Amino acid sequence: MQTATRENWRVAVCELFQKYSSNSFASTRLVTASDSNDTCAPAVVGRLYGRLGSEDHLAIASAKEVLGYKWMVGASTPNQTGSRRLWTPHLKGVNAQLAWPRRVNRPRLRNSPLGTLIFIVLVAVCRPTATSADSITVRISEGPTHGFLLLKTLDGQVIAEGDLIESLKGATLRTQTSFHFHDGSYYEETTEFSQHGQFRFLSDRLVQKGPSFKQTMDRSIDGSTGQVVVHYTDDKGNEKTESQHIDLPPDLANGMFLTLIKNIDPGKAETMVTVVAGAPKPRLVKVIITPQGKAPFVVGKSKREAIVYDLKPKIEGAAGVIAPLVGKQPADTRIWVLPGSVPAVLKSEGPLEPEGPVWRTEMASPVWPSDAVQK
Repeated sequence: MQTATRENWRVAVCELFQKYSSNSFASTRLVTASDSNDTCAPAVVGRLYGRLGSEDHLAIASAKEVLGYKWMVGASTPNQTGSRRLWTPHLKGVNAQLAWPRRVNRPRLRNSPLGTLIFIVLVAVCRPTATSADSITVRISEGPTHGFLLLKTLDGQVIAEGDLIESLKGATLRTQTSFHFHDGSYYEETTEFSQHGQFRFLSDRLVQKGPSFKQTMDRSIDGSTGQVVVHYTDDKGNEKTESQHIDLPPDLANGMFLTLIKNIDPGKAETMVTVVAGAPKPRLVKVIITPQGKAPFVVGKSKREAIVYDLKPKIEGAAGVIAPLVGKQPADTRIWVLPGSVPAVLKSEGPLEPEGPVWRTEMASPVWPSDAVQK
């Protein structure tokens, strides 16, 4: 059997996808062709399964387990399960074997879970490869500051009060964002990064606990070693610890968005950075930052305009295709920034945890007792 590189498989599957897909990506047409004499589609998917990366491999393996099918990849002789050899004319002699459970008749793919899975895999592999992420150039250096925060639901109900504290030591900035919830929950993220030429992540610690969060967690990220340690409580109330090494990219942005967003060129169509997300098994996720236009607001009687940025998490590979289908796609975050020589973050809307509700964070001014009496 010939050996094919991952890129060869990508080309072959894309050719197949283009052959059987209409402009509207009609999955019915694809799986119908797989039901007929043309057995190329399942064969390519079978071979592709063995060539995907580890994350895609895991996602597809989980889906296969649910479906109850057994894939035999690369076999060249009959086996004991009554499998049928499937030839792939696109790959010049490379063949694969797809083993079905022993049945009198092979199940049809049309309108079946397996047919849907094949279509998802083809889409995941044929999507354009993501562009490289960006390191953000320092345009405005941060300094010591202390701001007050309010956390609200989207209908305006205040659910927590908090603080944003920044301190500077040399070229290293330490930021701490914390919220005390009315229901007793607590959230705190402390991040250190350098701001010499370009922003560089150094460390991050995130603590969340209480009924406002789906999972109690204490996660730390060491930028120098790539070590990620997660202390968490499972569904049964047991405290557990997971430690994992991740090759962290230079554009890692955990805990830095309120600073980075003020240094992004508003004329740039798209900026991409990376974050460590998820628990207890963290993974790298791309975040695409795009300007969405201007939004008017007033300060007293003074009319102003803010630039609205959208931050979209991008889960890559087959897992990224499956995530929206099973309700695992994180919600976007939106940040409003006052532009100018000294930009300012005005508010943001987004979740504090990947699958959490969307909340609004706003800067707050103190209310003096005399002001409260007058109102």
